[in-house]
Amino acid sequence: MVRLLIISAIAVFMMQELQPFMQYINVELVKLEPFAWLPIMEHRFLFNMLLYFLLYLFLYLLPGFRITGSVITVFMFLFGWAQHHVVINKKQIIFPWDIYNLRLIGEISSQYKVIINFHVVVSFIFMLLILLLIIVGKPIRISKTNRFIAMAVVILMNSVYFFGFIMNPALQNKAQFYYATFISITNSTNNGVFFNFFHYLRDLENIVPEGYSEQKALNILERYNDGEAMSPITAKKPDVIIILNESFADYEDLLDLPANEEILPYYHFLDGDNLVKKNLLSSVLGGSTANTEAEILTSQTMAFFPQGSYPFIQYFDHRMDAFPELLKVNGYRTVAIHPFEAFGWKRPTVYPLLGIDSFVSIKLFDNPEKVRDYVSDEAAYEYLTAVHRAHKATNPDTPIFQYLVTMQNHSGYSVGPQEKTIRLETDTNVTELENYLSLLHISDAALEQLINYYQASSDPVVLVFFGDHQAIWADDSESLLYQYASNSQFDLATLRYIAPIMVWTNFDISGSYFANIDQDILSANYIAPLIADLTGIDTPYYRFLRDMYEYVPAINAFGLIDADGRFYERGSEEIPDDIQKWLDEYEVLQYYELMKNET
Repeated sequence: MVRLLIISAIAVFMMQELQPFMQYINVELVKLEPFAWLPIMEHRFLFNMLLYFLLYLFLYLLPGFRITGSVITVFMFLFGWAQHHVVINKKQIIFPWDIYNLRLIGEISSQYKVIINFHVVVSFIFMLLILLLIIVGKPIRISKTNRFIAMAVVILMNSVYFFGFIMNPALQNKAQFYYATFISITNSTNNGVFFNFFHYLRDLENIVPEGYSEQKALNILERYNDGEAMSPITAKKPDVIIILNESFADYEDLLDLPANEEILPYYHFLDGDNLVKKNLLSSVLGGSTANTEAEILTSQTMAFFPQGSYPFIQYFDHRMDAFPELLKVNGYRTVAIHPFEAFGWKRPTVYPLLGIDSFVSIKLFDNPEKVRDYVSDEAAYEYLTAVHRAHKATNPDTPIFQYLVTMQNHSGYSVGPQEKTIRLETDTNVTELENYLSLLHISDAALEQLINYYQASSDPVVLVFFGDHQAIWADDSESLLYQYASNSQFDLATLRYIAPIMVWTNFDISGSYFANIDQDILSANYIAPLIADLTGIDTPYYRFLRDMYEYVPAINAFGLIDADGRFYERGSEEIPDDIQKWLDEYEVLQYYELMKNET
């Protein structure tokens, strides 16, 4: 048996000796750093090479090696190219669960540049060379019995390496594999594409808090069961509207960019006793909108989910006591609107589980106005207000909850609006940023029409308007932002995760809880608890979060900001004990709220 394995290994190295190494290059070359894929003396390179070698040893023992080897080689190239495309256009990597959104990715891919550069061309050449070696190589000719035995041993070797090392965080730590919280691209560069991929796969289901018990959660809630619920400000239940505006950001406020005209004149003009504006710390950048949705609708935080995960896809598979559900129980009609294909992020499945009665996708829009290939904000708002108007005509005494996720400002930005209005005073190539800012300018005009409609409503209205995340660009726009980073009150760790949020009403809210908190920042998980006296919806869970907000006003997938504005990275040992206590209790409550209705 040992002799057979030695012969097989020699055969691989004698006849196809370059294939594992070349396949490594084929996949790893597509990273942004030209030579980061070739740390020959780096121990992590050897671990990666062993992964590719074991894979090819397995393939080489298959009877149809030429076919399977060729298919795997082409797949490796396509995976590497896709990874490169995502890194360039989205500034992130491919995560294991992205497979659930392949159809959505296909729908929006027309807005992105197809990347063909030096990295891709060289990787393609290596793919052709590997295919040539596979075609000209001679397969091993051994008996079926010996092949079966060899296959069993190689499968065992692959299994031991995969489960014993690749999926073993303790051993990887000893081998000095390091996975930083913020920088998934750097993780991929330092550790290898597939090691990084499996790192996130390993954490897929790891969300049970250490030492968790249902009784522990109930004990925490018991402290708030007898607490006084917030009294609603209005005698009549208000209509509640939440608008998640795709990629909406305020770079004038954040960075004071040198634009030729004001980008968001109406948003900045809005002021008075009927609105509050703050900054929102998002958990995502340039995409993954559904994670912001998960936070605002359930008051859960991405801080306790595995990095790069999508709760809509992975965890929201049963009814939950989310904000729409609580409104529904209190007599509200609940409607969600998204002017795009319905299938993205499993929304048709998830929304009803969160208490949303009806979900309107682009199929029910009648020839809407579009900006680029996406329904404009103006058209989305027209549909939103039409639903509101029709509801009030037939059910004047029933309050309505409307939840809108817009599409106009979605990436990519290689194509701008037909009328590009915003220009930046710079020599840097920022075409995509200018296109994006021009889209925001159009959004701002649409917002004015929306506010004018709800201002005229005879019923009280609470409107929450916010951006889900900032945008990313494939040109040099990012570098311009960092040139002006010194103008920001936020450090670089948080700057790119800040979006604006506004709570607007058609009545005076100067005496409300939200209007009188000192902090100018929050995260999406706090929104429903902080406006409880505006909506009339309050729970022990919300009361816990309001108390926690005084110590941790913002928390996201990567860390938290304390009451003094200090940022702590997720899992940092420097987090003060009093804050860590809040985090530990919050994690217990979040898991309880997530799982309590699971059957």
